[in-house]
Amino acid sequence: MKQPQKTAIEVTKEVTIQNLDNSATLLLAQLPDHCGELVENLSKEYQIPLWQMFCGILLAMHLEGRLSAFQLDPAWRENLRQDKLICDRCKQTFKPDHLAQKYCSEKCGVAANEEENKTKISDKSVSDLKLKLDAIARIDEPVRLMTDDSTDNTKSNQSDTFSLPTFIDDNRDSGKSEMDQIPV
Repeated sequence: MKQPQKTAIEVTKEVTIQNLDNSATLLLAQLPDHCGELVENLSKEYQIPLWQMFCGILLAMHLEGRLSAFQLDPAWRENLRQDKLICDRCKQTFKPDHLAQKYCSEKCGVAANEEENKTKISDKSVSDLKLKLDAIARIDEPVRLMTDDSTDNTKSNQSDTFSLPTFIDDNRDSGKSEMDQIPV
C-alpha cells in the first residue's frame, strides 16, 4: 500500500511555535474565509500565536460543553476544502462563501430551485394523469364489455345494438297537456 507523502511538519516532528502556527494555518485554510480570517485577526489583535488562538477556541468550546456540537463542511469528505468549486447549475468555477455552497450565485441557486420545482410538479402532474386514466379505464371496462360484439356471439336473443331503457309515461293517454299535470 502506498504511503502518503510526508509534509515538512511531519518530517521534523519537532514541536516548535513555527510548526504549530503552520499547522494552525493549514487547519484554518479548511474553514470558510470569513471564519479563518476572524481567527487570524484575533490572533494578531491579541498578539497571541495562531496555534494558541486556535487551541484556545477549542478549549473554550470544551469548557462551555459545546465541543461535541460540531459541524462538518461537505468538502472535507474529499479531504481538503477547495478554493474553487464548480457550480452545480452553470458549471462555472467559483470561490465558495459559505459551507456546503453548491451554486456560484444567488441567481443560479434560485434558477436551480425553480427547475427542481418544475420537475417535481411535472412528475406529480404525470402521476396524477396516470391515476385519472386508470380510473377512467376501470369505469369504461364494464361499458366496453357490454357493447363489444365479439364478447359472446352464442346468445341468439342478444340485440346488435345497445339502447337505453325508455320510461313509460302513465299519463300520456289521459288527454291532458303537460301544463294540466303540474300540481298547483
